[in-house]
Amino acid sequence: MTGNIVMALAIIVVLVPLALLGVLGLAGVVLVHELAEVLVILNGVRASRVRRDPDEASSDLRRSARPTPAPGGERGATTSVRAGAN
Repeated sequence: MTGNIVMALAIIVVLVPLALLGVLGLAGVVLVHELAEVLVILNGVRASRVRRDPDEASSDLRRSARPTPAPGGERGATTSVRAGAN
């Protein structure tokens, strides 16, 4: 996360003097800034992905196979259908 902030600030620090000195026109500064923002956003999305341990993922599958309570909070009622139960 700090890498994104540092990169965004560094780009601004470089672009402002270039714009003030006339090296880059307004369109060039805006284009570079917007492209940098897209890179920062994509890097943030990449960093926010949750990496799961394979053992943890398999325990989640076992937990999701359990019957869940029926809406209304009735005890003993489940949403799963049992074979042969009518």
